[in-house]
Amino acid sequence: TKKIDGGVKQEYSLNLPAIIGADKGLNTPRYPNLPGIMKAKRKPIEEVSWEGLNISDNFSFTNYNLPGERPSVDMLTGTEEEQVNQLITKLKEQKAL
Repeated sequence: TKKIDGGVKQEYSLNLPAIIGADKGLNTPRYPNLPGIMKAKRKPIEEVSWEGLNISDNFSFTNYNLPGERPSVDMLTGTEEEQVNQLITKLKEQKAL
């Protein structure tokens, strides 16, 4: 079902197997606020097996990729001049300058 102008809905049907895609312009992304991010860090992640989802046999799971580990953040301290010098040193160490 697709909503179009004026609250009208358009419904599509298709035979399986089928592939349905979505474009990034489909909807405006919602960005989490800081309290939501902090709550999410403390919330345990529940792992569920494919079999535990009780999905009918008409569907099959092929593959998934987990996002890579994000590097830690180094906070620079001191005066602005000291912070600039620290930043330049770190960029040189990483051969970014």
